[in-house]
Amino acid sequence: MTDTASMQLADACMRITGADLRARLAAAIAFRQALDSEKFGPDEFRVFMETNQYAVGLIFMHHQIDRPRLKELGRAGEVTAEYVTQAIFAHRDLIEDSNKALPKSFEEQAAGKGIGESAPVLQELRAVIAG
Repeated sequence: MTDTASMQLADACMRITGADLRARLAAAIAFRQALDSEKFGPDEFRVFMETNQYAVGLIFMHHQIDRPRLKELGRAGEVTAEYVTQAIFAHRDLIEDSNKALPKSFEEQAAGKGIGESAPVLQELRAVIAG
């Protein structure tokens, strides 16, 4: 499992939740920083938890942990990138199937064509995911 694959799956989780490109970018930056340092800082994990609810739900299921305990671990800086990556890769098929069923949002379509104020956000998101 590569960092890029982890980033792509985490972003797919964001798409499933219906997050806009700016929220997806914020979560991607937090996750990229965690992957680079191998663990989430407290602020990075707070951003990730607030913006990527689908991935957080997968963490609950995979690691059989509840929200208060996960928040406690996050505040203590004890959540590793591997901990999150394990959860999303364990549910890769579910994520990919759910993501394929979603149509592109108007924002994604416009940004993909270089139209509108979201186009630079989409470019930055792609760059963060690629590393």
